Amino acid sequence: MNAVFLLILVALHKAYPNRPLSNYTIDWFKDISIPITLSIVSAIIFWLVFSVFPERKRRNRIRPKIDLDIYDVYTNLFSVFDLIMRPNGHSPSNYQHKIRGNKFQREDLHLGLQDKCLNELYLYDKNVANLLYPIGKELNRFASKIDIDIEHLFSFNQYLATNEILLLEKIRKKLQVYDLNADPRTSIGNKEYRPVDPSLSYMSSNIFELYQLFIQLQEIVFKNRYTDRNIVITRIQYYFYSDQFKKCQTLIKKATINYSKEDRFLKFYSFLCKYNLGQKSEAYFFLEDILKNKPDLISSRDFLSNFIQDKKVIKLVKRYSLDNDFNEMIAILQREHAMRDSYINELKSLSKYYQDKRNAI
Repeated sequence: MNAVFLLILVALHKAYPNRPLSNYTIDWFKDISIPITLSIVSAIIFWLVFSVFPERKRRNRIRPKIDLDIYDVYTNLFSVFDLIMRPNGHSPSNYQHKIRGNKFQREDLHLGLQDKCLNELYLYDKNVANLLYPIGKELNRFASKIDIDIEHLFSFNQYLATNEILLLEKIRKKLQVYDLNADPRTSIGNKEYRPVDPSLSYMSSNIFELYQLFIQLQEIVFKNRYTDRNIVITRIQYYFYSDQFKKCQTLIKKATINYSKEDRFLKFYSFLCKYNLGQKSEAYFFLEDILKNKPDLISSRDFLSNFIQDKKVIKLVKRYSLDNDFNEMIAILQREHAMRDSYINELKSLSKYYQDKRNAI
């Protein structure tokens, strides 16, 4: 304590060199508390002005770009699952609603992989070669795009949350588990061997774990502050297909103000939400309002596909459309339904075929 007191006296003497050291009396408030407080306040102001505020401004400027890059990772990851579940190279999968609504099951994935292989080298079984769909190049393309996006995001890691960094790294590692350019042939001595099952079903566990990471990423995407038309539309679909109808309705009301060009899309989802919430009178009113504007029934058929048995819906559709258009829509829906059933049966037959081959060894 004496040493501290002596240091204070020395400091005061330096400040007032003409006064004898013996004449000093210390006013703790005036000579100690006020200077220390002023120094702390000055340091805080300096820190805020030259560090906190500029960094916050920089973060607010950069973070929307980061949010958009995270959304790009999300959309490319969605494309991976859609690719796996496609019946061919020309049509989207019938599982998009399940994928986006967190309802995609391991059994769905395992079934969808039965007719997928990496490349043409896997078309060695003539019994099923014409049924297999090589997707290795497309998978590799999406994986590369995701890897580049994640690497770019990591260059701004100071603006990423810890959970975002960990999740993105997990996604990248899951996409690197398998060699997507693999050759099925293995030579042992003078003999060449190939797998009994040429499909990608062996990837099902890893890809389903990737889907669980996709669900976590989806939550982050929709919590981020940045938004645009595509994100709003995707979020509406997510809320609807995950049965969060009230949240979906709330978002639709906001979107109606900012995205008036999407009026038909938003009204159809309003109709679907109200119908699923049991507000059928309002739902029919919304549907009638949509149909009065003569939407193209063929391009709108997905919105109506689950209501073919609802007499009120059918009555409204017939009232505001030509018979030919209505009949064509019904015929297309029936044909698509039959094709879905046929495709699933084909996948099940492939699975049984591979199992029978394994049992015969």
